[in-house]
This record gives sequence, structure tokens and C-alpha cells, in this order.
Amino acid sequence: MASDDQQFQSYLQALASFSNPLVEVGRGIEREALRVTPLGHLSKRRHGKKLGASLTHPHITTDYAESLLEFVTPPLEDVEQLLHFLTSVLNFTYQRIGDELLWPISMPCSLGEEEDIKIADYGQSNLGQLKRLYRRGLKNRYGSMMQIISGIHYNFSFGNNFWMHWQSYLGDKGEQQQFKNRQYFAVIRNLRKYNWLIYYLFGASPTLCQKFIQNDEQRALTEPFDQEGSLYGPYATTFRMSDLGYQNSAQSSIDLSFNSLEDYTTVLRKAMQTPHPPFAKLGVKRGQEYLQLSDTILQVENEFYTQVRPKRLALSDELPTNALADRGVEYLELRMLDVNPYSPLGIDADQIYFLDLLLFYSLLYPVDNVDRKGREMIYHNNRQVALFGRKPGITIQTASGERPLRQEAQQLFAQLEEVAHLLDGWQKGKRYHTVWQQQRAKLDDLDLTPSGRMVKEMREDHLNFSDFAMDLAVNYRQQITATSLGELEENYLLAAARDSLLKERELVNSDTLDFDQYLANYLRNS
Repeated sequence: MASDDQQFQSYLQALASFSNPLVEVGRGIEREALRVTPLGHLSKRRHGKKLGASLTHPHITTDYAESLLEFVTPPLEDVEQLLHFLTSVLNFTYQRIGDELLWPISMPCSLGEEEDIKIADYGQSNLGQLKRLYRRGLKNRYGSMMQIISGIHYNFSFGNNFWMHWQSYLGDKGEQQQFKNRQYFAVIRNLRKYNWLIYYLFGASPTLCQKFIQNDEQRALTEPFDQEGSLYGPYATTFRMSDLGYQNSAQSSIDLSFNSLEDYTTVLRKAMQTPHPPFAKLGVKRGQEYLQLSDTILQVENEFYTQVRPKRLALSDELPTNALADRGVEYLELRMLDVNPYSPLGIDADQIYFLDLLLFYSLLYPVDNVDRKGREMIYHNNRQVALFGRKPGITIQTASGERPLRQEAQQLFAQLEEVAHLLDGWQKGKRYHTVWQQQRAKLDDLDLTPSGRMVKEMREDHLNFSDFAMDLAVNYRQQITATSLGELEENYLLAAARDSLLKERELVNSDTLDFDQYLANYLRNS
């Protein structure tokens, strides 16, 4: 039987003869960003109608809070077109938010008080009320602070022609969507196995403001950076993805498996049907006021925080798990990226190309099913690198025991270099190998990592966290608005804003059920 390395080499050689699969790759970006005042305080303004309706706009919406914008690109094949589209959406937005700025880092700072964080308002339609109630549930369960941490989601899909040829090469005679499901879940298992590398290379939240600390346990993970209240982790890469970020004890009982689509949806559905005592004590309703969607471990599946999600576009009121179970995986959503403070867009082309490398590697390198022990190892490595990833001599767990992070990363980079040559062969260029070299250099120089660079620059320039972020925010607004929005782009976004307002009104007018019945029907399908 061939070893995993031999199988990987065989797959590489086979793929070299394929016509360029990169031509059909679908890439999309979802970028979150807080609106802040010129003084760096959280905006208290509502989401402006000039931007359209946050419920129905395809590209400009809100996440948890009214001040937490989310920009969504369509899936595009060309990386430069993708980033150009995001630039246009940001430009359009800057022109319609007055003197406000977009916070350029994942971790927030001058938050004010908990009650200053206003939950996003999606209007009076049943769907809009459902989305708002879900967020009210998040507030009552976990508090609002954690919910306004920003991130980048990178969406990725392989093309249908590639799947057809890959399935034929592997000799799989089954139904194609079932084949795609199995392959996408194998990619997820590999991505989760090597997720720590993304934290190391792209983690960009080693600092935060004192206001964000909620308890002594969190404080113990930080040290004072200056006399003005900035905190940092001397070796941290991403507080966002650590115990200070998207973590909560209520979800610790969910042992989510990515071994198959069936395992994945079964566990999530169970969590949406199993009452959780603290949430039951909170109650679903107080008088006529709803406090949360349900008293179960998860209100909806999106409440579960994970680094990668299998996705299928759902209908307006369809549960994502039902869409996945009925129609299979359509694309992957990578959620482990911090907002890149060194890009006005929050993400740059080099990151995208490196993620391409890792995604193709994750498809080609054999991976077994992961048991509970394996999932515990993934959690350990993620936490270790998030909090201490730049510590000299740091180790991570592997199937062979503890190994130095640098040694494990070097071995992975050796295989990624072969994937880079494959992708460059399709593209007839050297872009992927150049990106490989740039990221490989971070193993030898910690100051090249975004987290290391941030700490170094703040120290050298005598800046606290808030001032560092605000300097970037002012700069990036100037950069993005320096070029006028093209007429076609502006007309498209103006039309999208108008259409979204019309669609929101249509939703209100088309509602035939009161909200109580609408919610009961929605939960019945979970």
C-alpha cells in the first residue's frame, strides 16, 4: 500500500495533466468592519438608508451590531477583480457614512459600555425580526463584547469541470454531489489539522484595549503594553481566535465531527434540539418580549464557532443544515482569518494565493477520519499558537508526539512548494512560488508575521493600540477614496441599494403570519 506521501506525489503528477482548474475556481470575501467616530469611539448612528437595507442588500449588510458592517463580494474567478470589487464597495460606503471610519483591526477598542453596542435592526418583516431576535439571544447568552470582534471570511469552491475529471481519475462511479461532499469534508479535515499555520502566518490581533477584558482568567493571558491601557500577548498571534475571542463554555459539549456531511449535520441538529440548563433558566420569552430564539445549546447552527464551514446557499428562511443535507456542499467558508491591518481591504492578494495553495494541498494530501482525541489535538494546537505562536521553541502536538512548530511548518512548506510549482505551471508564471517564499520567510523572522510586526511598530513609534489603529483607519479611508468610483460601479451599487429597500418593503407586505407563528414554523424545521 502506498504511503500518504507517495499518494500525494501520485496525485500531483496526475493533476499536472489537467487543464487549468484555477480558471473555474470560485472565490469570495466577506469582510467585517466596525464603524467608528473620528475619535475612535464606536458609532451610535443607525445603518444609513443611503447604503440600502441591511436585510436584503447583496453586498453591504450588518453582522451582530448596527455599527458592525459586513461587505460581501460575489464569487469571482479572478483575484484582482475580486479585490477591485471589494475596493469599490468600500469606496461607495465611505462616501455615505459621513466622517466615520472603518476600524482596521479585528479586536475592537473604545467600546463604551455594553449597552452602547446596539443590536442590528433588520426591519419589521418576519425574517428581519428573526435575525434581530437571534442576535438578542447572542447578547443574552454571551454578552455583546465578543460579538463585535471583526474577521475575514474567505469563500472557495472548485469548479464543476474539475470535479468531473477528478472523480473520473479516482475511479469513483457514484453520484457527483456525494463525491463532492466527501472531498470537501476531507479538505476541511486537512485545513483544521493545519489551521495553526494560518494563525502563525496571518494572525493579526496580538493587542487589545483593557475595556475588552471581562475577568481575571482573561487578564492572565495578557500583559500591559503601555501606561494608557493597551494590553498585549508577548507571543500572541491572534487573540480573536483564542480564549479572549470567539469562545464560550456552552459549546464545549458539542463534539462536532467533520468526517462526513451526515455526521456534521446530525451533531448540529442535535445541538439545536437539546435544551441547555442556563439558557432554559434565562427563558425564551419574558411577558411579550422574546429573549432568544430557543433555550437549546444552539439557537441556529451559525451560532457554533468553527474555523471552516461547509456551505450551501440557503433559501430566505431555510435552515443552513437543511440546505446542506438536501443539496450538498457548494463551497467552503474559511473563517480563521483576522482582518489584515496592513491592507486597506482587510485582506490582500498574497493571502488569497497562499490559501489557494493550502486548499489544493488539503485536497491532494490523504487524510483519515478524525476521532475525539484528534479533535482535542486540533484544539490544543490552535490555542497554543493563538496565544504563544511567536514564542521561541514553541511545540505543537502531532500524531508522532510533540514537535517544534518551526520543524512541523518546514515539513509542510516543503510539500506546499510542490503545489506552488503545480499551480504556477497552470498559470504559466511564478506568482504562487513567490507567495510561498514570502510566507516561508516568516518561519525565520518573527517580525515578518503581522502580529510580530504590529507589536514592533507600536513599540518603536510609541503608539498605544487605539492610536495605532486610528492612524491606519484614517490612512485607509484616504487611500480608498482617492480614486473616484467608476460610473458603472456606482450605478450598480446605487441600484443595489434601491432594490434592497424595495425588497425589504415587499417582505413586510408579503408576510401572512404573525411573528409567533412564523417563529414556531421556523423552529419546527430545525
